[in-house]
Amino acid sequence: MAKPKKNKPKTETDPKKQRDKFLAFAFASSDLFIEIGPNDKIIFVLGAVKALTGFDEQSLIGKKWLELFEKDERKLCKKLKKESIPGLRCGPILIDLNKKISKNKAILTAIKMPGTKNYYITLSFNNPLMDKLSKLVDEEGALPLTTNLKPEDEKIETLETGFKATDEATADAVTTDFDAKDEAAAEAITTGFKAKDEAATEAVTTGFDATDDDAPETITTGFEATDDDAPEVLTTGFKAGDGDEDEEFDDSIYNKADFVDEAEAIFEIARTQEIETALTVFDFSKSETITEENWAEAMKKISSLLRKESIGGNAAAEISEGQYSLIHDNAKDSAAIADKIAALCKEYDPNGNGIEIESKTLKTDLEDLSDHEAARALHHTMSAFEEHGAKFDVDGLSSGFSTLVKSNEEKLKEFKSIIERVDFEIVFQPVMNLKTKEADHYETLSRFRQGEIQEWIKFGEDVGLSGDFDLAVVERTFNYVHYKAATTRTKFSINISGKSIEQKNFAERLDEQLSKRNLSDRVLLEITDSAHIQNLQKVIDFINKFRKQGYRIALDDFSLAPGPLKYLRQLPVNFVKLDEKYTSRLTSSEKTVTGLNKLIKACKELNIEIIAECVENQEQADMLADVGITYAQGHLYGKPASNPNFTPPAK
Repeated sequence: MAKPKKNKPKTETDPKKQRDKFLAFAFASSDLFIEIGPNDKIIFVLGAVKALTGFDEQSLIGKKWLELFEKDERKLCKKLKKESIPGLRCGPILIDLNKKISKNKAILTAIKMPGTKNYYITLSFNNPLMDKLSKLVDEEGALPLTTNLKPEDEKIETLETGFKATDEATADAVTTDFDAKDEAAAEAITTGFKAKDEAATEAVTTGFDATDDDAPETITTGFEATDDDAPEVLTTGFKAGDGDEDEEFDDSIYNKADFVDEAEAIFEIARTQEIETALTVFDFSKSETITEENWAEAMKKISSLLRKESIGGNAAAEISEGQYSLIHDNAKDSAAIADKIAALCKEYDPNGNGIEIESKTLKTDLEDLSDHEAARALHHTMSAFEEHGAKFDVDGLSSGFSTLVKSNEEKLKEFKSIIERVDFEIVFQPVMNLKTKEADHYETLSRFRQGEIQEWIKFGEDVGLSGDFDLAVVERTFNYVHYKAATTRTKFSINISGKSIEQKNFAERLDEQLSKRNLSDRVLLEITDSAHIQNLQKVIDFINKFRKQGYRIALDDFSLAPGPLKYLRQLPVNFVKLDEKYTSRLTSSEKTVTGLNKLIKACKELNIEIIAECVENQEQADMLADVGITYAQGHLYGKPASNPNFTPPAK
């Protein structure tokens, strides 16, 4: 019996309004929206980027979307994209994220939009509701879906569902906004896949996995030539060894600074997944009977264990030598984790004695704190742990934050006083020209009389005083150049926080300070924390303003990820400073060398010089010179000192 025809809903034809509505719809039930270009690379992201993928937004742009998922999931993702019909959603599907990024599962939905070659996916945290929905789809076929989208230039006469014929209710439940000559076919559209010829779909036989590096660039599909939608040759879109290979991920655990930096994303994962978390610290040291070689092997296994036991598979850190921390599900037995560490160490002890471990578990109390407050409390707690060991007097992050707030009242007064009195030291570290073998300039670094410099700087950013502090450093450095280095032509760089640049009127205040003395030919402005800059246009305006006055500009801690390379083209800087982690990998990682070569090529086109940070030995220096980098900085050329003196390294 023919079903009565349904009235067609009014369709939005304005592309911008249609996109806006789609974005709103996508976010109604997801945590992350991703737009993928025709080359399979990510071109737009919105949402919980760091929490779900482990990347920041800028680093994710330009990556191939398949890299987000485990290798054995990528065939499904490719099939999902290839067989989807414009206007019909595919999913939700429970999928494994790349374990090198995160140990989490996510819920994936996808759609092609009419009139564009781009592809859109959403990812959601694996909460109980979405998990249940994905399992229903997996077991019973696609869920009912109504869409107002109208495929352009696509006439679909017959579509098979791809699920059991006995599930008629689901098939009938789908309504669309496009014409179909065969009404039965319109009712049968359910999955969002094109599967006109199931045998054809199965006929794509390659003889190798999609992740096989030796895969050729073209694959004969076996589709009949009469199927206009199926090309005779399927191009994979990537070269052998490119795209489907994993990015080189560092599988070590965080250090203290990185752990604190990533804490907000870690807490966001826990909060979104409604996981009750705890923080456990472990304090232990190497037994005298364990050799250095065996201890190194044991620590690799201990690091792996801590990552495995932590939230998201990466919430573990080495706070200092012999002190470790992880954020984990409160249901886990922290004593059992300590026993596993002890057992691992015992394996590598020839006497079988092992080690003694002190540990302490704290509540994270996330319901009482924002992610940012919890991250600040974590930093305070880790500092207490570092100073006092596992016997430190903090019961939980909430109580730790209360203590922090109270102590910050005095600390804020102290920091303001330091700035007003310019009561800090400056030291200088040489930046070497590898061609001339001389120091090009000296980076000016601050040193406080008490406390860690990074802790003070982070505190200044938290309380909105980074701009005031940067101006104080400028004043101190200019006084040094004018009074103590006036008879030389020595050049200096001064760090300017990206947080300061984004503050209202900071550029004008800096301009007023710089105009007191004309030292543009001797001073370079170095923008720090550039990866966390939110207002790119404000930074561009800042750079243009001071370059016009003759100041050279550098970007600190530059990454080899595709995202920063893209925005580099918008920033008219003179230098980029290569993040120190890449320098340390130069002699052992081909991927780092490949990424560095891409940066070198881009910088040559843009007339930008590269400064390699943290050069520790001659092997690294020689390799940098060989690949065409002109500038280097690190202990090989000199540690920070009270006077800008350079002594060439001994051969």
